[in-house]
Amino acid sequence: MRIRSLVLTLVGGLLLVAGTAAPTASGQAAQQPDAQQQQVDEMMQVIAKLATPGEHHKHLEQLVGAWSTTSKFWPAPDAPPMESTGEAVHQPVLGGRFIHVTYKGVMMDTPFEGMGFIGYDNYQQKHVDFWIDNFGTLMLVGEGSCSEDGKTVTMFTTADDPISKTRKTLRSVYTFRGDQYTLEMFDTGPDGQEFRTLEIIHTRK
Repeated sequence: MRIRSLVLTLVGGLLLVAGTAAPTASGQAAQQPDAQQQQVDEMMQVIAKLATPGEHHKHLEQLVGAWSTTSKFWPAPDAPPMESTGEAVHQPVLGGRFIHVTYKGVMMDTPFEGMGFIGYDNYQQKHVDFWIDNFGTLMLVGEGSCSEDGKTVTMFTTADDPISKTRKTLRSVYTFRGDQYTLEMFDTGPDGQEFRTLEIIHTRK
């Protein structure tokens, strides 16, 4: 991600600044200590600002907790939904910078287990997420945004569809309502139209 590249660039810059403190052949430092320290301070201020959780991280705290889940899965636009129940546990990690989400249940009569992370990238000014589960070996990475009040978060993920052998963009919507929230996922049908493929209603335990 770009934030990782930025941090690596900043760290490299710190090392470069430190390297300029080495004496030259004349025994003089390449830069004055005050100028070097100013560069280091400025870099550290950038890193600290990007690493500080903000209002969007506060919005994501609505996910935190233990939940009972009721799911509906639509394999096709005109198919009846397959219903199941399960449980989810979401916990803040790394000082609230990310939420670690975990799920266990049954989907299509098969035991299901998945996990991921969701957060907000201060540099890109976007919500970001990552997901893996036992229904595949792929890693899904998405990005998106939230409503002004933080009650709705919309994420977009691009992934390969092994059935149609095409690359699709999936849309996920989190809607928060107090001690309950809903996660809906939308796919693209054979006709090119979007349809709801998954709905998970979470009720706080």
